[in-house]
Order: sequence, then structure tokens, then C-alpha cells
Amino acid sequence: MAEPSPARDTPDEDTRLHAPAETEGREPSRALLASLPMRGLTVRVGTQTNCAGIARADADLEAGAHPRVEVVDAVPPDPDADVREVAAMCVANIGIGARAAFRESFGAEPPVRLVIRRVLPHLVDANENVNRRAGRAIVGEVLRRLS
Repeated sequence: MAEPSPARDTPDEDTRLHAPAETEGREPSRALLASLPMRGLTVRVGTQTNCAGIARADADLEAGAHPRVEVVDAVPPDPDADVREVAAMCVANIGIGARAAFRESFGAEPPVRLVIRRVLPHLVDANENVNRRAGRAIVGEVLRRLS
């Protein structure tokens, strides 16, 4: 007897990605992709002079060319090297938080581009955790717009 064909017997990535989510409150990624682009996603997490830190992000969500979330750093460069370094840390951690939230909300990372246009590269109050929370908050805003 012939071996089963993985292409026919196993759902491909695209089929799994667009299948309705099992958990209540989740939207199928098909609805997400149909609503793109989403412009002007703005979030703020934390407060200044708080030990937990502060983060702000302005982003757009667009259809992606990759099978997973692609994070694009579109933050204008700052002349100060320290600020550039903190801004890069902010973007990287916003991406980590957003990817995790997409996986939790949709069961997989949808094929989208998260274009981060502005961050708050505060030299004292910006940190990895608060920026990851900002990434999660962006996905929360996406879900709010889908509902």
C-alpha cells in the first residue's frame, strides 16, 4: 500500500491558518485579512516615572508576503545613537509581544506586516516587558476593530 500523501492527508499551513478558531472570542484570520490594511493603530502602556516603564507605539497592519507576522521598523532614525538603540529595542519587543498575542488569539501567526511607525524610546522608562505589552495591546486594538 502506498504511503499517504502529506499534501492531501495533512492540512496545509494556509488551511489551518484560516480555519475558525476553537476558542470563543477568537476571529478566524480570514476576517482579519479581509479587513486589511488597518491604519493608525496607536497604543500606550504604562506610565512615566513608574518602575514598570512606559511604551507607546503607532503602527499599521497590512497584508504580508510571508506566512507569519513580519515586523517592519519604519521608525524615523534619531541622530542620537542611544535613542536609536532604545528605539530598536522597543520595535523588537513590540514585535515579540504582537507575535505572541496573534498566536494566542488566532492559533497561529497570520500572514501580516506590522509596520511600526513610531515608538517612545525613553532612555529611562522604556524596557523590554512594557514594549512586549504594547505589542499585545496592538493586537488587542486589532481585535477590537474586528468586532
